[in-house]
Amino acid sequence: MRTERCLPASPRLSCRDPIDLHLPCLASYKAPSSRHIPNRAQLLALPETAAIFVDLQVPVELKMGDKTKTSWPEVEGLPAAAAKHKILADRPDVHVVVLPVGSVVTTDYDIKRVRVFINRAGNVAEVPKVG
Repeated sequence: MRTERCLPASPRLSCRDPIDLHLPCLASYKAPSSRHIPNRAQLLALPETAAIFVDLQVPVELKMGDKTKTSWPEVEGLPAAAAKHKILADRPDVHVVVLPVGSVVTTDYDIKRVRVFINRAGNVAEVPKVG
């Protein structure tokens, strides 16, 4: 969960300080642990109703579905052209990028991109996966 800093951090506050919230309607409410809230000022900036959900864990389902392939271990060792053809046959919605091993790449995650890393012989060196 992303929390935005609304108040400047104060050097007097510590994550180990006890957190006091006034929640009269929730007698069983337990304040979130300090490992989830790095700064007490961030928690105090949240409205009382939002502070209740800080520790809430919600299961998230992937939008792609269970049958969608996200990796292709069977193409490891194949020539790059054959691997690209197999990946596009399984997932025509992705963009396949063929790169030499050790190439500098961005760290962003793109669900529509598959990077195929090839060795000097032109064969797939790593298992291609979505991202």
